[in-house]
Amino acid sequence: MPRLGATRACPSLFVTGAAPASGARLFLAQWPGLTYYSMKMMVGWVPGWWYQWQASLLGLRLGSELIEEMKGNITWEVVRDMFPWILTFGLDDVRRLKVRTLHVAGGKGDDVGMMVRTAEALRGRRMEGGEDGSGGVVLREGVHGWDMQFPELFAGGVRAWVVTRGVSRLGTGSSTQYNNLLWPQGPCPLPFG
Repeated sequence: MPRLGATRACPSLFVTGAAPASGARLFLAQWPGLTYYSMKMMVGWVPGWWYQWQASLLGLRLGSELIEEMKGNITWEVVRDMFPWILTFGLDDVRRLKVRTLHVAGGKGDDVGMMVRTAEALRGRRMEGGEDGSGGVVLREGVHGWDMQFPELFAGGVRAWVVTRGVSRLGTGSSTQYNNLLWPQGPCPLPFG
């Protein structure tokens, strides 16, 4: 087993809420100052209990330590350095990924249209050794931070993706909460519940 910090190839990615920017998100990314102050107004400058209450209305379970960490991450340096890169990242970059990748989007907060195009780009790649199971899933009832909304689903999804090495090989789940997943051919075949 490699030691922590050792360099090695990443065999797979489980990506959530990240797709090439388009539409309003692309417009906002062009204005990092506007993005920075919007984030500060929504998270950074409101009391932690207020943000925790707002997040709970979406079904998110956020502890006060996490909220303080989120507030600390909203710095001008991070936004200034991150957003120019976001503007340049596109579907051609997705197609150049050389690892098995599952892209997951929250249906009530992420750009589902771009997620579908991203999943198609992932599936359309020609990988050495053939089809690798890459693609995308939409959690219909999920918000952008669905990993905090459904933490057990998130943890189970990552585990299933890493352990089984391909979502298409998994059995169908029985829990109605998890059957809200949308897979290209109907309910997602992740085995939860």
